Amino acid sequence: MGGPAPLIATALLAAFSGSWIPVALFVVVCAALSFVAVSFVKVRHNEELDA
Repeated sequence: MGGPAPLIATALLAAFSGSWIPVALFVVVCAALSFVAVSFVKVRHNEELDA
């Protein structure tokens, strides 16, 4: 998520009366999206750099 993640986490914390559960779910969703994005990356460790 990057830059706005602390802002979003703070807003969730304020919106849910200080409960950490929504913040934890936000982190889990971000991790799941990152995993999906990385799973689509093409493996290129055997390719030439100038190809």
